Amino acid sequence: MDSAGLSRWPEVLMLAQVMLLYLLTTQLAKIQSQLKLVLTSAAVASVPAAAGGEVQPQQSPRPSASSVGVKLARKPTLDNLLPDVPKKGFAPACEWALLSPPELEVAQKVRAWLGEARFATTPRDLLVTFIRGYAYRADWAECAFVFLERALGWREEVGVGRLVRDPPLDRALFEEVCPSGPVGFDRDGHVVLCERIGQTDVGRLFEHFAEESYIQHQAYTREVARLYNAANSKAKGRRLYKVVYVLDLRGMGVAHLNKRLLSLIKEVNELFGWYYPETVYQFYIINAPLVFRTAWSIIKPWIHPITAAKFAVLGGDWRKRLDQAGISLTGGDLPRRLPSWKAEAERLLERETLETLSLGYMPHDDLASLGIQAPG
Repeated sequence: MDSAGLSRWPEVLMLAQVMLLYLLTTQLAKIQSQLKLVLTSAAVASVPAAAGGEVQPQQSPRPSASSVGVKLARKPTLDNLLPDVPKKGFAPACEWALLSPPELEVAQKVRAWLGEARFATTPRDLLVTFIRGYAYRADWAECAFVFLERALGWREEVGVGRLVRDPPLDRALFEEVCPSGPVGFDRDGHVVLCERIGQTDVGRLFEHFAEESYIQHQAYTREVARLYNAANSKAKGRRLYKVVYVLDLRGMGVAHLNKRLLSLIKEVNELFGWYYPETVYQFYIINAPLVFRTAWSIIKPWIHPITAAKFAVLGGDWRKRLDQAGISLTGGDLPRRLPSWKAEAERLLERETLETLSLGYMPHDDLASLGIQAPG
């Protein structure tokens, strides 16, 4: 190797380290709840769970809203939750399965603690993700309530509904410097989202957007994606609250080594890990440089197989691999310019009211079991 090649090695190694840091701190934070349960649950490590990521629960007679006996202790708080220890033999529920009798019982406990008025306005998809996201814990109902109540408080504080109706300032510019958007569906009907990490314009991002503004824009993106999921579920008649992420690293370079950017992204993803749990189905990392793929092959054995199975690091053959995975991209390929979340929100609101969309999707049988009137 010539001296010029040797001189580039420190930069290449640093880039590899940052790419890995980006992957591990940014993306693994999004599946925080899965990490907690898979590391100690042998049942989840079965072949069916690794292949599909979910286990279809056995169905037993579903109690009605009036038949679910709910004996409540006093309203739980964060301080009196038990240690975070997964239950033995735990297996996660299938995403589109109807709520099981134990899940319905937890829902009724959460309902009682929230109170009827607040329960009535709680997004139904979020209710299910919190119930299922903490099902691995011994204090299941208490955890689901405490963290859901906290998320509802955050939604009220930032005015999530207002954000969707009135997007943050300079939204078009933000979408230009941080491109992301919906690009297709997988064979199960999940929405496929693309984030072009390598095309993030770091200089313009920090020139025009302060930290608070960045978080506000990301909250807008995340909430519109939730509404997009709700509309997709309604159209398909199937509960689908998880998404497939395609992370495009093309163009990622030294400019993305910015510690401020990495710290901010980590903060946002940890925030949404708490407020939007159980919402990631699969990650595909495309246009990954050789140095990244090599580094991934080194660290992959250190990660639990179920977690590692959620990630596919792809090179130049990514189109073929996505097709093999049953992913259909709108128009047959990733567009040169990703769809605008603002434009998608406007289209959604042309077809349904924000109030209807914000309640999320829940199957009619689940609504009936909870004694909730189905929308007309």
